[in-house]
Amino acid sequence: MTKFLLWCLLLVGCDIHPDDSGSSDSDSAVDTGPVVPTCASAMEGGRTIKLCGASPSEYVGTGLSFGEIEGVSTLAVGSYTYEEGQPIAITLVQDFSADAWLSSSWQVAGTSDADTSRFGYHLDISGDLDGDGSADLAATAHATALGSVLIFDGPLVAGLSPTDYDAVLSGDLMYRLGAQTGVVPDIDADGDDELMVVTALGTGAATDSYLYQGPVVTGELADASAYGELIEAVAGA
Repeated sequence: MTKFLLWCLLLVGCDIHPDDSGSSDSDSAVDTGPVVPTCASAMEGGRTIKLCGASPSEYVGTGLSFGEIEGVSTLAVGSYTYEEGQPIAITLVQDFSADAWLSSSWQVAGTSDADTSRFGYHLDISGDLDGDGSADLAATAHATALGSVLIFDGPLVAGLSPTDYDAVLSGDLMYRLGAQTGVVPDIDADGDDELMVVTALGTGAATDSYLYQGPVVTGELADASAYGELIEAVAGA
């Protein structure tokens, strides 16, 4: 059953979605105004298991990534908020039994501020961005002034704060960085994985993809390679 759940989570072949009720599973819930998605859910063994936010302003489940943390299969689930001073977290689930969905998890958690706004909207834990043999975490915070992708070098341990990042990638005044992010397997055979990021205009519309070649360290949009140009260079090599 564990394998089935992971297969569903990765391939979106089962019911994985932000809960659209924003309230308890009660047929008699009182209408308190606009609905807010605060839970990520998945079907397992005929039951729905949920991971929910700590406040009505905390959105859960847009960022999902599967990988291994020190050899242990791990699902990372991001939650974010638009409001400063509200809880934000990336929960790392390592025990996939329904009863332990919450209790066995650990988090990269804190409160949102100007440097971590919308932290965890997209994330990836599937790669090694500095070639040290440990999985790293890349998480967007793209509602910051220039847009950001925060890099947490492995080995990842419990108790991290969103401000404990080891490197930060940032956009510019025209193209905000971090609408999406994802690890690209080591395409230049130097031992380090690469990181793809998507920029967005101030309106939120996605624009272009850029690739930061590993080892991924603090940099700006000007330090990245345009995706199309890189593919042409690799194809011509």
